[in-house]
Amino acid sequence: MKNIFVLRKKRTLLKLPSLVCFSLAVFLLMGPFTALADNVILDPITFTSMAQQGTAEHDDLGLPVEEAKGSMMLTVTNSTGVDWGDFHFEITFGDAIFDPAETPTWDHAGTLNWELSAGNTILDLTFYNSPVLVNETVTFTVWTNNQATQALFGVCFYPTPVPVPIPAACWLLGAAFIGLLGIRKRFP
Repeated sequence: MKNIFVLRKKRTLLKLPSLVCFSLAVFLLMGPFTALADNVILDPITFTSMAQQGTAEHDDLGLPVEEAKGSMMLTVTNSTGVDWGDFHFEITFGDAIFDPAETPTWDHAGTLNWELSAGNTILDLTFYNSPVLVNETVTFTVWTNNQATQALFGVCFYPTPVPVPIPAACWLLGAAFIGLLGIRKRFP
């Protein structure tokens, strides 16, 4: 089951006098400033199975180039019945990338490690030492850069479970079993 969120910005044309008055008021109240990055907050999503993926689409058409860079905030709840050890984001279409100059963040205790691959279109977040437990909610903030084309791009995101290590006893049992088979063949 896929959850699809489509994000579109509504562009409203303001009359020139209104825009000038607004800009002047902001300048007087806040002082000079640079354009803010394009920040997106996705609707919260609850993952109920490990096969579930979430997707989102976003475009920066018509924005100045400096505003085609910004954050994507995603709040997820783990209802899968399995603890999560990592979470993945992947740009599935478009020319956007995950911004390597910005560090992804989360609101969960513990260390969040991250790695970019495939030309900065895949972002892997790992947190094995402080997993997201069943029924916990966490918010991830990742940074995208769509300055190349400012066109529509899609992002897919999904969790993976904490890897379960094979206990040393299983390895010893396996080695002993192979050793017994070897001895049996030598001494019929």
